[in-house]
Amino acid sequence: MARMNISEIIKDARQVIRFSEDSVPREAIVELLNDAVYAAKPNRGLSEPWRFILLDSMEAKSRLVGIMLEVGAELGRYDRNKARIKEQFADMAMSVPSYLIVVMQEHPDQTGWEDDFATTCCMIQNFSLLGWEKGIGMTWLKDDDVCDSPQFREWLDIHSGERAVSILSLGYYEDVPRLKERVPAAEKLTVL
Repeated sequence: MARMNISEIIKDARQVIRFSEDSVPREAIVELLNDAVYAAKPNRGLSEPWRFILLDSMEAKSRLVGIMLEVGAELGRYDRNKARIKEQFADMAMSVPSYLIVVMQEHPDQTGWEDDFATTCCMIQNFSLLGWEKGIGMTWLKDDDVCDSPQFREWLDIHSGERAVSILSLGYYEDVPRLKERVPAAEKLTVL
């Protein structure tokens, strides 16, 4: 793969939902994270409020998907008429090579929380773009019902004062999803 500049990577990167069967080596994930933590939005005191949980074994992925389905069932997402959707979701979710959970320490005051959340989101974006450069695709899953569920928090040892910000599915991609055009920024720019 030819090396792209940052502008090309930003424009080319997509959310990927279908991955090849090849797993991304743990060392490669750690290398990407080591670079991603240099988020452009430094927060107060450079607290680096994140930690990471990697799920790459079949057992761990199965437990995650089980919790997702359990929470979905509790919320009525899968009634009798949606059994096929539930099965398709489970098959697709199990085919993801790895999941990375990003957990953020929750700041006690609102301004600090917003600052830490913005910094954590910048770090996740860095991670995603760095991965894309190396042929690794990701999807940022944000399901507060799952992330806040007691079974998810207990299983992953997410403590009081912490919050799971994202569940990133990641792996090597084969097919690049079609680019969805963006509204030109000039159409949303106000000059005073």
